[in-house]
Amino acid sequence: AMLYRRFSSAVIVLALITATPVFSQLSGSYTIEGSSPTYATFAAAVAALSAGVNGPVVFNVRSGTYPEQISIPSITGVSATNTVTFQSESGSPAAVTMSLAPATNNYIVQLDGADFVQFKNIGIKNTSTSMGVVVRFGTTAASTNCLFEGCILEGSTTGSTSVDISVVYVSGQAHNDNVFRNNTVLNGSNGFYFPSSSATNMRIEGNTINNSWVSGV
Repeated sequence: AMLYRRFSSAVIVLALITATPVFSQLSGSYTIEGSSPTYATFAAAVAALSAGVNGPVVFNVRSGTYPEQISIPSITGVSATNTVTFQSESGSPAAVTMSLAPATNNYIVQLDGADFVQFKNIGIKNTSTSMGVVVRFGTTAASTNCLFEGCILEGSTTGSTSVDISVVYVSGQAHNDNVFRNNTVLNGSNGFYFPSSSATNMRIEGNTINNSWVSGV
């Protein structure tokens, strides 16, 4: 009986080990929601980045609506050359939309220690009337040299002046040298809300800001 119990424990331990996903460092082009190589969701792609990168990484996102929220932490191996890019495969921001009304965590995309991450031609939408932040720069660690370009960033139309429904919210870290270029920023209490003076050189270039209830910036 004792031998049987030891064998059973070993099997359970082995099953737990084999169930844990193992990631290799990424480099090159991948797809989200598509044929191989593929990640079914944005969250799965972010999980794979936990192993780091050893070259530039591009996630080409197939057309569709993705009901998810993601938080991207620090990524090993990123640099001005080894960037991580999420982009619409078709090139149209109307073709790819991350859309959710968060029940917890007030953001759709959060950069929390991530550097050199880029979103290009992606629609990102928050439909909550109380937790309506679309893009948040987090409070745990600073994110630098990130880019949002050609995106549609859409917040709530509730009419509230609460900063909790700002479209872009930059939290209290030294989030320096980030760029928002040629995006369409819709609704929310503020288009861009920067409550912390520790964030420097946040460049807002060529964006169209419509229907913000308090201010665009």
